[in-house]
Amino acid sequence: MSLSEWYYLPIAALTNSLFYLFWQKKMGLKKIHGFKTLSLIFFGSLFNAWGLDVIQRMLEIFTIVQMMKISLGCWLMIAAATSAKHYAVNGWSKKNFWIDYGGDLIGFMIMGLIIYALT
Repeated sequence: MSLSEWYYLPIAALTNSLFYLFWQKKMGLKKIHGFKTLSLIFFGSLFNAWGLDVIQRMLEIFTIVQMMKISLGCWLMIAAATSAKHYAVNGWSKKNFWIDYGGDLIGFMIMGLIIYALT
């Protein structure tokens, strides 16, 4: 598989990164600054998109419903489950969890739609 066949992964990652910035500004009331932070947001999104793509290819996903299930499952089993442990152990609020990870849920769904549409 050549790099030209993966063109949709940076598209999905950039879309998710922009959504993440919007979500954090509007819902989290956070200001995000700096090239390093923006780069980490993009590369984190790129790895998320790549993971969704690998699972989609391995399971031979053919319908949009299946892709949405994969997106939800990845968010739930990896992002939310791991983060929930840290929020519980550190005594962080459930409200902050949903502000931080509710946007990621939507982001995973958006990336799943882009990957599905472009593959």
